[in-house]
Amino acid sequence: MSDLVHPEWLDLVWVAVDSRGRLAALITAGQGPIAEGALPTLDPVGEWLDDLPERCGVSPDDAHEAFASYARKGVFVFDWSDVHRVDGLLDAYELMAAPETPIRFTDIPAEIAAAIRLTTLGLDFAERQTIDPRPLTPCLEHPED
Repeated sequence: MSDLVHPEWLDLVWVAVDSRGRLAALITAGQGPIAEGALPTLDPVGEWLDDLPERCGVSPDDAHEAFASYARKGVFVFDWSDVHRVDGLLDAYELMAAPETPIRFTDIPAEIAAAIRLTTLGLDFAERQTIDPRPLTPCLEHPED
C-alpha cells in the first residue's frame, strides 16, 4: 500500500502518455484521481509544461482558454468536470481540447520523458472523450466526503 495521499481540493495538472506516444494534461479540479507515478514529478513536469511554447491550433475552436492554452502546446486536455455537475456524473476525466499537431513523447527532454513514462496509459487519447485512469495505473483517489 502506498504512503502517498491525494492532495484533496488542490486543482493539479498531471501529464500522461498514451499508447501512441502522445501527451495529455489531466486537470484534477481538486477531486480527480491522480496516477501515483505522477505525484513525485508534478513540479518539474508542470514547470516544463508551463514553459512549453505554443505550436499548433486547437480543436474545438471555441475551447475555453484555460484548456486551449495547453492544447496549443501540443497536449490533449482532460478535466475532471464532475466537480461542476449535479447529476449525470461521468466519474472520469472529460476531453476539453485537442491539439491539431500533438507533441510526441520522443520529442521531449529526456528528464521529462523519464518522469512522464511513469504515467503511461494503454489507450489512444485521440479516440477518447473520457478517461478513467484507475483501471490503467495505480491512482490516488479523493477521499469520500
